[in-house]
Amino acid sequence: NLAHMIYLKERGQSVVVDRYASTPDPYKEYDAPLSSCEIFDKYDLVIWPECWTCYIDSFPDQSRNVVQKSIWWLSVNNNRSTFQKWDRVDIREHFHQSEYAREYLHRNKALAHVMEMTEFIPSRRIPPPHKVEESCRDLDVVYNPLKGMHYTDTIIQRSGKKISFTPIGGNGLRLTPDDVTNLLL
Repeated sequence: NLAHMIYLKERGQSVVVDRYASTPDPYKEYDAPLSSCEIFDKYDLVIWPECWTCYIDSFPDQSRNVVQKSIWWLSVNNNRSTFQKWDRVDIREHFHQSEYAREYLHRNKALAHVMEMTEFIPSRRIPPPHKVEESCRDLDVVYNPLKGMHYTDTIIQRSGKKISFTPIGGNGLRLTPDDVTNLLL
């Protein structure tokens, strides 16, 4: 089974396949070629990001009731509570990549299978062993200030000065993947 990327563009209250799309540079290393299909069948699985759940039922008309559908909850907050149909039997899986998202799915009693799906980490972002061994590591926690801050604040307060906490971005600062890698070293 080979993964293909389908680039969609918004058209009013629906989406259409963008036949003229090209793979953005940051995604070229994933080796997921653009799909040349515009007609899909029951063996195809379309994974929707949580921010586009409003378009699930508008997938290209000829395939609307045919393709398998799943949702990848990268960040619960991007959905803005627009997906509320937790009892839908046509949603095959709900994928998550954080405990925060898994708990959200559990609280909402998602009937579809709930599965962890993590991000691909390109080899260029994994530092060579000698670079990691040379660094002097203290007890540090790196966290995303945009997710679950009420939990993080409690942990920071309880830890006193024993642990160093460093936010990944925040205050309008957006780090690149390479910046995050360097922060973790």
